[in-house]
Amino acid sequence: MEIINKQYIKLNTITDIMEYLFIYSDKNNYYFITYNLESKELFLIVTDKELCIDYLDVIVKPNDFDNFKNMLFFKPYLDVSNDTTIYKGIITLENGNHKKFEIKDLMFSYTDDVDEIKPSFSLLPCIANIKVKAHIQKKNHLYLIGHDEKYNEEVFIIVNIELMKIQYLHSFYTDFGYITLNTVNIDAYENKILVGGKIDEYDDKDNYVTTKPYFQMFLNV
Repeated sequence: MEIINKQYIKLNTITDIMEYLFIYSDKNNYYFITYNLESKELFLIVTDKELCIDYLDVIVKPNDFDNFKNMLFFKPYLDVSNDTTIYKGIITLENGNHKKFEIKDLMFSYTDDVDEIKPSFSLLPCIANIKVKAHIQKKNHLYLIGHDEKYNEEVFIIVNIELMKIQYLHSFYTDFGYITLNTVNIDAYENKILVGGKIDEYDDKDNYVTTKPYFQMFLNV
């Protein structure tokens, strides 16, 4: 994918078959950790706050990064010793096993096996039906995305931890496919919640057509 003049390239015009794995922000920019499902490349898209693309950096090139069924966890970490970013995550392999991995200096490597993915937040009965995928906590509020196993839908939920009750719930659906959520984060500068993942699109005969990245922002309630 070639970046031309950023004023003409908006994030929602990208047509590559890909998904957002992790999204974060600072005062001036949004950062999208993105996986291309065709080239098997992992890269970083940086936009301004109007979602015009500033630049794109490759994080890792295809190298043992194409045999996983789905991504369970993905997050960048700053290595303060040399001011570089290390990416860590957990994937489910095609055989059903889970593995931790690390990406450093464009190189991908497995680190540890994961025997069992344990459910989180079992002490919160208000989200007992939710299979939590990602979360972030700010003071007494829990911001999470997951799959509602009772209604079979992807959801974004804000939980008041002190009251142990749901303060806000949003269900995701589309008429032309299925939305899968991967990441949730907070833009503290804009007071917004950032949610991302992918949309698998199907035709009227339920045949797969393509996969597009999915991104939505919510005002923090």
